Amino acid sequence: SLIFIGVQVAAQLVSQQAGLALGEIFNPLLEASTTELSQLYFIVSMGVFLAVDGHHALVRALMDSFSAIPLLGFTPDGRLIDLLIGVIGSSFAIALRVGGPVMLALMLGFVTLGFISRTVPQLNLLTVGFPVKLAMALFLAAMTMISLEPVLIDGLNGVMDELREGLGMAVN
Repeated sequence: SLIFIGVQVAAQLVSQQAGLALGEIFNPLLEASTTELSQLYFIVSMGVFLAVDGHHALVRALMDSFSAIPLLGFTPDGRLIDLLIGVIGSSFAIALRVGGPVMLALMLGFVTLGFISRTVPQLNLLTVGFPVKLAMALFLAAMTMISLEPVLIDGLNGVMDELREGLGMAVN
């Protein structure tokens, strides 16, 4: 679930910068308020996960964990901490890969609106800037949702490899 949380964090940041965080909804999974865009990203990423048979890989990893660690034979050590740090790092990398292009484009849009406000002070930026920022964010979010599949597949493969390595199994 850390992979999906990484996608939600990216969408939450995009929503915050675009002004979409004003209409938050309650997410019972996280027991917190999230934006509609982060819920949409979560649903799309879950659909991609199911479409590429990620649930089969997850069950296979669970079954392999029983062969690597026998029942009642688990002893926590440094490998567990390394595994958690690796998975959290992968989640953060996915958040950067998903939300980075939209955040960069929004920042460039803010700089452009700043230049426009300095060159044409008569233009009311509150009435012009918000719809422009919102339209740009929604368009770019739709474009990044199209390219979400390879990012998620790379992230899921990386997490599964880290899980196998953390359990002391051979990496495929």
